[in-house]
Amino acid sequence: MKNEVDIWFLDKSTRSQLPHAWDDIISPEEQQRANRFHFEEDKESFIFYHGCKRLILSHYLHLPPKAINIAMREKGKPFLVEKTIHFNLSHTKNLAILAVSKNTEIGVDIEQSKQSNSHLEIAKRFFHPEEYNYLKKINSEQLQQEAFFVLWTSKEAVLKATGEGISSGLDAFSVHPELMEQKALAHNHSQHISLVRLATPAGYVASLAAFGHLPSIIYKEFSSLE
Repeated sequence: MKNEVDIWFLDKSTRSQLPHAWDDIISPEEQQRANRFHFEEDKESFIFYHGCKRLILSHYLHLPPKAINIAMREKGKPFLVEKTIHFNLSHTKNLAILAVSKNTEIGVDIEQSKQSNSHLEIAKRFFHPEEYNYLKKINSEQLQQEAFFVLWTSKEAVLKATGEGISSGLDAFSVHPELMEQKALAHNHSQHISLVRLATPAGYVASLAAFGHLPSIIYKEFSSLE
Protein backbone atom coordinates (compact mmCIF):
# COMPACT_ATOMS: atom_id res chain seq x y z
CA MET A 1 0.00 0.00 0.00
CA LYS A 2 1.36 3.39 -1.02
CA ASN A 3 2.27 5.62 1.91
CA GLU A 4 0.88 9.11 1.18
CA VAL A 5 0.25 12.09 3.44
CA ASP A 6 -1.82 15.10 2.45
CA ILE A 7 -0.62 18.40 3.92
CA TRP A 8 -3.25 21.15 4.16
CA PHE A 9 -2.18 24.72 4.90
CA LEU A 10 -4.77 26.77 6.79
CA ASP A 11 -4.20 30.52 6.58
CA LYS A 12 -6.14 32.54 9.13
CA SER A 13 -6.09 35.61 6.88
CA THR A 14 -8.58 33.82 4.59
CA ARG A 15 -11.13 33.39 7.39
CA SER A 16 -13.36 36.31 6.39
CA GLN A 17 -13.44 35.13 2.77
CA LEU A 18 -14.87 31.70 3.58
CA PRO A 19 -18.67 31.35 3.79
CA HIS A 20 -18.85 29.16 6.87
CA ALA A 21 -20.55 29.58 10.25
CA TRP A 22 -17.55 28.31 12.17
CA ASP A 23 -19.31 28.01 15.54
CA ASP A 24 -21.83 25.64 13.91
CA ILE A 25 -19.10 23.37 12.52
CA ILE A 26 -17.06 22.57 15.62
CA SER A 27 -18.21 20.20 18.36
CA PRO A 28 -19.55 21.31 21.77
CA GLU A 29 -16.31 20.06 23.36
CA GLU A 30 -14.21 22.13 20.96
CA GLN A 31 -16.43 25.15 21.67
CA GLN A 32 -15.79 24.69 25.40
CA ARG A 33 -12.05 24.57 24.77
CA ALA A 34 -12.29 27.72 22.64
CA ASN A 35 -14.15 29.54 25.40
CA ARG A 36 -11.24 28.98 27.80
CA PHE A 37 -8.99 31.36 25.85
CA HIS A 38 -8.52 34.73 27.50
CA PHE A 39 -7.96 36.68 24.27
CA GLU A 40 -10.64 36.82 21.59
CA GLU A 41 -8.05 36.51 18.82
CA ASP A 42 -6.81 33.20 20.22
CA LYS A 43 -10.38 31.96 20.53
CA GLU A 44 -11.12 32.87 16.92
CA SER A 45 -7.95 31.13 15.73
CA PHE A 46 -8.86 27.94 17.58
CA ILE A 47 -12.41 27.90 16.19
CA PHE A 48 -11.20 28.61 12.64
CA TYR A 49 -8.49 25.93 12.59
CA HIS A 50 -10.67 23.25 14.15
CA GLY A 51 -13.56 24.20 11.88
CA CYS A 52 -11.27 23.79 8.86
CA LYS A 53 -10.09 20.47 10.28
CA ARG A 54 -13.67 19.19 10.40
CA LEU A 55 -14.50 20.47 6.91
CA ILE A 56 -11.44 18.77 5.45
CA LEU A 57 -12.07 15.50 7.29
CA SER A 58 -15.68 15.56 6.08
CA HIS A 59 -14.27 15.67 2.55
CA TYR A 60 -12.49 12.35 3.18
CA LEU A 61 -15.20 10.70 5.26
CA HIS A 62 -18.32 11.95 3.41
CA LEU A 63 -19.89 12.99 6.69
CA PRO A 64 -21.24 16.34 7.95
CA PRO A 65 -18.40 18.16 9.79
CA LYS A 66 -20.17 18.15 13.15
CA ALA A 67 -21.02 14.43 12.85
CA ILE A 68 -17.33 13.41 12.83
CA ASN A 69 -16.56 11.63 16.10
CA ILE A 70 -13.13 12.66 17.42
CA ALA A 71 -11.83 11.25 20.70
CA MET A 72 -8.58 11.61 22.66
CA ARG A 73 -6.06 8.95 23.57
CA GLU A 74 -4.65 8.74 27.09
CA LYS A 75 -1.97 11.39 26.51
CA GLY A 76 -4.14 13.69 24.43
CA LYS A 77 -3.63 12.56 20.83
CA PRO A 78 -6.90 12.99 18.88
CA PHE A 79 -8.18 10.17 16.68
CA LEU A 80 -11.26 9.31 14.63
CA VAL A 81 -13.57 6.83 16.33
CA GLU A 82 -14.35 3.80 14.12
CA LYS A 83 -12.52 5.32 11.15
CA THR A 84 -9.15 4.35 9.65
CA ILE A 85 -8.04 7.82 8.52
CA HIS A 86 -5.26 9.37 10.60
CA PHE A 87 -4.85 13.10 11.08
CA ASN A 88 -2.87 15.61 13.08
CA LEU A 89 -3.21 19.38 13.45
CA SER A 90 -0.62 21.97 14.46
CA HIS A 91 -1.08 25.73 14.48
CA THR A 92 0.68 28.95 15.23
CA LYS A 93 -1.02 32.32 15.53
CA ASN A 94 -1.71 32.87 11.80
CA LEU A 95 -1.03 29.56 10.06
CA ALA A 96 -1.83 25.91 10.65
CA ILE A 97 -1.09 22.55 9.06
CA LEU A 98 -3.46 19.61 8.98
CA ALA A 99 -1.82 16.32 7.96
CA VAL A 100 -4.08 13.48 6.76
CA SER A 101 -3.10 9.88 6.02
CA LYS A 102 -5.22 6.89 5.05
CA ASN A 103 -2.80 4.24 6.26
CA THR A 104 -0.31 5.35 8.91
CA GLU A 105 -0.04 7.20 12.21
CA ILE A 106 1.32 10.72 11.76
CA GLY A 107 2.37 13.78 13.71
CA VAL A 108 3.00 17.31 12.47
CA ASP A 109 4.34 20.50 13.99
CA ILE A 110 4.66 24.05 12.65
CA GLU A 111 6.36 27.02 14.28
CA GLN A 112 7.07 30.63 13.37
CA SER A 113 10.84 30.97 13.07
CA LYS A 114 11.00 34.18 15.09
CA GLN A 115 14.29 35.77 16.06
CA SER A 116 15.28 34.81 19.60
CA ASN A 117 18.26 35.26 21.90
CA SER A 118 17.31 32.28 24.05
CA HIS A 119 17.24 29.38 21.58
CA LEU A 120 20.55 27.96 22.82
CA GLU A 121 19.38 28.16 26.43
CA ILE A 122 16.18 26.33 25.50
CA ALA A 123 18.16 23.68 23.59
CA LYS A 124 20.55 23.16 26.51
CA ARG A 125 17.65 22.71 28.92
CA PHE A 126 15.27 20.58 26.84
CA PHE A 127 17.06 19.01 23.86
CA HIS A 128 19.30 15.95 23.64
CA PRO A 129 22.97 16.84 24.38
CA GLU A 130 23.98 15.86 20.81
CA GLU A 131 21.51 18.40 19.40
CA TYR A 132 22.69 21.17 21.71
CA ASN A 133 26.33 20.52 20.84
CA TYR A 134 25.46 20.56 17.14
CA LEU A 135 23.73 23.94 17.44
CA LYS A 136 26.70 25.46 19.30
CA LYS A 137 29.01 24.62 16.40
CA ILE A 138 26.96 26.59 13.85
CA ASN A 139 28.67 29.95 13.37
CA SER A 140 25.87 31.71 11.52
CA GLU A 141 23.19 33.05 13.88
CA GLN A 142 20.54 32.73 11.17
CA LEU A 143 21.42 29.12 10.33
CA GLN A 144 21.68 28.27 14.01
CA GLN A 145 18.15 29.52 14.66
CA GLU A 146 16.83 27.72 11.57
CA ALA A 147 18.41 24.47 12.77
CA PHE A 148 16.87 25.03 16.21
CA PHE A 149 13.37 25.21 14.73
CA VAL A 150 14.02 22.18 12.52
CA LEU A 151 14.96 20.26 15.66
CA TRP A 152 12.03 21.59 17.67
CA THR A 153 9.36 20.80 15.06
CA SER A 154 10.90 17.42 14.26
CA LYS A 155 10.89 16.31 17.86
CA GLU A 156 7.35 17.56 18.45
CA ALA A 157 6.16 15.75 15.30
CA VAL A 158 7.69 12.45 16.45
CA LEU A 159 6.11 12.69 19.92
CA LYS A 160 2.75 13.55 18.36
CA ALA A 161 2.98 10.61 15.94
CA THR A 162 3.75 8.14 18.72
CA GLY A 163 1.16 9.68 21.04
CA GLU A 164 3.79 10.07 23.76
CA GLY A 165 3.35 13.83 23.97
CA ILE A 166 5.89 16.44 24.98
CA SER A 167 5.71 15.32 28.63
CA SER A 168 7.78 12.29 27.61
CA GLY A 169 10.74 14.64 27.19
CA LEU A 170 12.34 16.24 24.17
CA ASP A 171 15.71 14.88 25.30
CA ALA A 172 14.64 11.22 25.06
CA PHE A 173 15.96 10.94 21.48
CA SER A 174 17.91 13.04 19.02
CA VAL A 175 17.35 14.28 15.47
CA HIS A 176 20.30 14.72 13.12
CA PRO A 177 19.92 18.22 11.66
CA GLU A 178 23.08 18.06 9.57
CA LEU A 179 20.67 16.55 7.06
CA MET A 180 18.40 19.61 7.17
CA GLU A 181 19.25 20.38 3.54
CA GLN A 182 17.56 17.13 2.55
CA LYS A 183 13.93 16.08 2.57
CA ALA A 184 14.35 13.24 5.07
CA LEU A 185 15.79 13.78 8.54
CA ALA A 186 17.46 11.06 10.59
CA HIS A 187 16.74 10.32 14.26
CA ASN A 188 17.49 7.72 16.90
CA HIS A 189 13.99 7.25 18.29
CA SER A 190 13.30 3.60 19.13
CA GLN A 191 10.31 3.34 16.76
CA HIS A 192 10.45 3.09 12.95
CA ILE A 193 9.36 6.59 11.95
CA SER A 194 10.12 8.59 8.82
CA LEU A 195 10.80 12.24 9.51
CA VAL A 196 10.38 14.93 6.85
CA ARG A 197 11.05 18.65 6.87
CA LEU A 198 8.06 20.19 5.07
CA ALA A 199 8.05 23.04 2.57
CA THR A 200 6.47 26.09 4.20
CA PRO A 201 5.84 29.78 3.53
CA ALA A 202 8.70 32.11 4.49
CA GLY A 203 9.00 32.65 8.23
CA TYR A 204 7.76 29.19 9.22
CA VAL A 205 9.34 25.79 9.83
CA ALA A 206 7.37 22.53 9.90
CA SER A 207 8.08 18.81 10.16
CA LEU A 208 6.09 15.62 9.63
CA ALA A 209 6.63 12.26 11.31
CA ALA A 210 5.01 9.14 9.84
CA PHE A 211 5.24 5.50 10.87
CA GLY A 212 6.86 3.27 8.27
CA HIS A 213 8.75 4.17 5.13
CA LEU A 214 9.13 7.70 3.79
CA PRO A 215 5.72 8.92 2.58
CA SER A 216 4.85 10.82 -0.55
CA ILE A 217 3.84 14.35 0.44
CA ILE A 218 0.92 15.98 -1.37
CA TYR A 219 0.54 19.68 -0.58
CA LYS A 220 -2.98 21.11 -0.58
CA GLU A 221 -4.22 24.62 0.13
CA PHE A 222 -7.53 25.02 1.89
CA SER A 223 -9.79 27.70 0.44
CA SER A 224 -13.30 26.26 0.60
CA LEU A 225 -14.79 22.80 0.37
CA GLU A 226 -18.35 21.88 -0.53
